[in-house]
Amino acid sequence: YKQELAKDIHQGCVNIVSRNDYYEGKCLPHDFDFQSALGSICRFRYHHPDNFAPRVPFLLPDFKLVNRLREKYINDSGRPVKRLVGISWRGGGRSARIIQKSVNQKDFSSLLSDVPGVRFVSLQYGESLPVVMKWRDLGIDVIHDENIDAMKDMKNWLSQVAACDAVLSIANTTIHGAGGLNKPTLCLLSRHSDWRWLNDPSIKRSYWYPSVGISREDQQLGWAPALASAKDWLLAGCPMPSGASSL
Repeated sequence: YKQELAKDIHQGCVNIVSRNDYYEGKCLPHDFDFQSALGSICRFRYHHPDNFAPRVPFLLPDFKLVNRLREKYINDSGRPVKRLVGISWRGGGRSARIIQKSVNQKDFSSLLSDVPGVRFVSLQYGESLPVVMKWRDLGIDVIHDENIDAMKDMKNWLSQVAACDAVLSIANTTIHGAGGLNKPTLCLLSRHSDWRWLNDPSIKRSYWYPSVGISREDQQLGWAPALASAKDWLLAGCPMPSGASSL
């Protein structure tokens, strides 16, 4: 937060305090007029979805690391690469919620097959190497970088996201990283999604992140229509999303 909000802090618009600041008595309860959970601030700050995302990109990666990773990934196997696409297929949370949010490995692998000129980069946090190795055995061009671990160093992981040209993911932290970087992104959205995504199927773009398009799981037909749409997006070159972000 101190990195991304440095300008606002310098101008006196924002002050960032840590848990340690509280324990050391540098900030006390009576110093505050109002408390809100971070994810709920926007409901008090903005009055319509069109007012969201006034400044993009918001997140700032380590650009030197971005360039090193990008060069490494493009030259990884000697095969020609036109585009790096970051991928993530599994959500976080409790076991039942993980299943609801995620796309199974077999269905997700169908997206990665026969996409000329694209090298996929696993942005999946948690244990993902066994899945990537299975896909590689199927001839899918996908990278797992053992030197990047989102669970241990999110800043380096964010630079990995920034090294990609586009991102394809289910609704998890990867979407927030890619959206905050203003990367062309497609979110495979479960029918069990939360309030942040709205429910109307005519809404094709996130109001939180202008660069994030939505491909929704169908209530009756399941993931098939969303995966078909995602495949078309990949083959079309991963364009920025278009369409309504609110009603």
